[in-house]
Amino acid sequence: MAKKLIISAILFAVLLGGTGCMDNNNNASQHDSSKNVRELAIEYMEQKYGEKFEYVQPWGNSMSGTLRFFVSRTSLPEQIVLVQVDNYTQEDRVFRDNYIAVKYQQKSLDFFSECAIKTFGEANTFYTEPYEGLSVDLSTETTFEEFLADRFPIHEIYVEVKESNYRDESQLKDISQLIGEHGTRYLLQVVIINDLHYGTHDKDTIKDTLEKSDVERRAIIRNEDGSVEIDWLFGG
Repeated sequence: MAKKLIISAILFAVLLGGTGCMDNNNNASQHDSSKNVRELAIEYMEQKYGEKFEYVQPWGNSMSGTLRFFVSRTSLPEQIVLVQVDNYTQEDRVFRDNYIAVKYQQKSLDFFSECAIKTFGEANTFYTEPYEGLSVDLSTETTFEEFLADRFPIHEIYVEVKESNYRDESQLKDISQLIGEHGTRYLLQVVIINDLHYGTHDKDTIKDTLEKSDVERRAIIRNEDGSVEIDWLFGG
């Protein structure tokens, strides 16, 4: 009986060790696969945009079947571009990126700022380009209007407005129409600030002012599928 127990224990240990090796092999295989796909993605970027790119670092995890990482442009190393590979473990993988979003970042900010100023007379606008892959058919020939109409990204915009410049909800409808002129999908937060504290925020702090006493009202305007929704977080 004792001999059988010893043999069973040894067999269990062998099986456990084999499972561990299989897990290690699977992890190593996945790492190699990610590396190979990463190299293919960079080649794709260089062929598509006609310039050199260098790998910077991963972004997120690849458990969902989507591989994301950042690259830098050799010509402009400070510009970081997201590369996204959908179905990266399959033969039908799709390469996408936010190169055009980075290209039009300043023009996007200027456009959204213009919409806010037209609506409120005075406003501070904060915007960062979308960190998600755009449509595969966008290229260096893509116009700004075509970029805004792309179906993939959701543009996250924050607008700081003086309390004295806010009249009523009709202004929120006005700015939503201006921003959505080209079919843009967006998530807009309009933060109505006490006049004394207007202009004291930046793109990071404006996101965290929900409970601060200098915020009078805060509205979220969504347009993700062609229909506009206005919700008040408070003060509506």
